[in-house]
Amino acid sequence: MTPDEKASLEILIARNAEAVNKEKRQLQKSVSNLLGLNLLTVEQIATSLSTIIDFVKSVQRQQSAN
Repeated sequence: MTPDEKASLEILIARNAEAVNKEKRQLQKSVSNLLGLNLLTVEQIATSLSTIIDFVKSVQRQQSAN
């Protein structure tokens, strides 16, 4: 791999990582908002947002800590 190819790959990886982090922040906000409504179970929130229960529970724990 040439230095230019390596640099291009590193830029691509950094952009992808930022996109993933942005999606995670948006998902955390959505989970937090739904938890705040107290209308749905953790399982219902996970299903409605197509995420895993452990992620919802993690956000729930963070809310409880604050």
